[in-house]
Amino acid sequence: MTAETNYRGPFGDTLRWIVGDDETGGAYAMLERTAPPGTRSRPHDHLRSEAFYVIGGELSFTLAGDAVAGA
Repeated sequence: MTAETNYRGPFGDTLRWIVGDDETGGAYAMLERTAPPGTRSRPHDHLRSEAFYVIGGELSFTLAGDAVAGA
C-alpha cells in the first residue's frame, strides 16, 4: 500500500499508511492505527520487526508467550 491509504479494520480500528513498503524498497512500512478501547487483534506474527509508538491510551500484547504493556 502507498502513503495516505486508509483501511477500516474489522475491530473498529483504522489504519493509515504513512509510508508503504513499496516506497522503501521493502525495507519498512510506517502506519498509524487508531483503535477504540478494548480493540483486539487476532494472534499473528510478522516476518519483520515491529515497533510501536503510543500517543494516547495503553497498549498490551503477547510476545513469545509473555504479556507486555506499554503506555
